[in-house]
Amino acid sequence: MNPCLAAAVISGIIIRMIELRFDGFIEHSLIEFIEATANNIWLSVKA
Repeated sequence: MNPCLAAAVISGIIIRMIELRFDGFIEHSLIEFIEATANNIWLSVKA
């Protein structure tokens, strides 16, 4: 995978989650989602 594409995938997911938290769509702390989010990011980067 292209390193620039991998960086966009990783940072894009994190930024989107922060936006959703600020907008009130995610009501819980993002800390609760760290492990699941990290696993999903790595699965998408590996593909």
